Amino acid sequence: TLGQGEEGKLSGADDFRHAFFDEIHNPSTQNPHRIFNIISVSGSALKTCVFLGIDSQAQAVARRAVQQILPSVEFLSVSTLDDAVQDPCGNGCALVVLHGQEKSEWVKAAAAKDAGGLQRWALVVYGEDIQAEGTEIVSPAEWIEPFLIRAFRSSLAQHELTRKSQRLEGDLRTVSSRINHDLRTPLGGILSVGEVLKEVFTETNPADVELLKPLFSSVNELTELLNRVSTVTRASSNPVSKQWVSMTEAVWSVLQRYEQQILKRGAVISQPDSWPDVMGVSSWLEVVWGNLLANALLFGKSNPRIELGWEQNEKDFSFWLSDDGDGVPPGKLTDLFQPFHLLYHPNARKGLGLSIVQRLTELQGGRCEYEQRVGGGARFLFTLPS
Repeated sequence: TLGQGEEGKLSGADDFRHAFFDEIHNPSTQNPHRIFNIISVSGSALKTCVFLGIDSQAQAVARRAVQQILPSVEFLSVSTLDDAVQDPCGNGCALVVLHGQEKSEWVKAAAAKDAGGLQRWALVVYGEDIQAEGTEIVSPAEWIEPFLIRAFRSSLAQHELTRKSQRLEGDLRTVSSRINHDLRTPLGGILSVGEVLKEVFTETNPADVELLKPLFSSVNELTELLNRVSTVTRASSNPVSKQWVSMTEAVWSVLQRYEQQILKRGAVISQPDSWPDVMGVSSWLEVVWGNLLANALLFGKSNPRIELGWEQNEKDFSFWLSDDGDGVPPGKLTDLFQPFHLLYHPNARKGLGLSIVQRLTELQGGRCEYEQRVGGGARFLFTLPS
């Protein structure tokens, strides 16, 4: 409400701030002992507020600010931050207000987890010249109710978003590892039974072997779908550090993996004599090249001609795959690289390949593009920082 044409209130707040901090910074009035208090608010998202190293007068201001957000509060006292960590009322959404002079204390508070493994406390640090990422810092000059209300609300909102993000990341990791693993077991059973039936039919009635083709095809498609989904969910929920990658080895690995499909389609592959080393993730780059090559083999003409290439620009490397197919119709260009997180929409494109290419490229600091080739064909590009 300050600064909205009510100059008198703003001036009064400034006068109060100076008088208030002249008083609390007077060594004769400061409490030499650390004070720990818990504000427990039943029926509210905020369940705990811990004051650490904040004198009684500063606490009084903070309490009034908390009461502006949550009118009904109950105070409990503890002697150490470890006691607050062990207090059951601290499980869930909570707020910690502490003096930034003791770095070890706010580092410990920021790292605290609840019983579900999520961030336990929102954090507000009192002090100046403090670098604490993801934490609200309130200087002595700002330690008045309007500023504290903003800081507390901001910290609680960020805390809620962090917990939600941690929960979603955990869900993605579960999907990419546990569910992916559990689904492969029954798929392996289906495949084993199919192989037995194939042997039996071969001996008793060879004509019936053709009936099993849809079974094997479905198992292969579902396995490939699991591989694709687990790759992007694992990469999104648990990104790995980029390292120097030999693009020569990445491209060679993909060409070896798709050798049978290349021979079956009669495709002619051309590539440069050398490839650069880049900063990226080797397994992700193989997935990117693999999806682009699979698209060219699937949608290209008979005996397609596919060209792989690269060039170095001022700020990045540009890699591409070109084919001599019909290209992408103009009406479908806008949905070509539809983000993976939008594929749940009913009208989203059915294919996953280009969305996975986009996600993995973005996670490595690059971007994806499409160019319509003069004379027909398509060129798909992705960049990586140089």
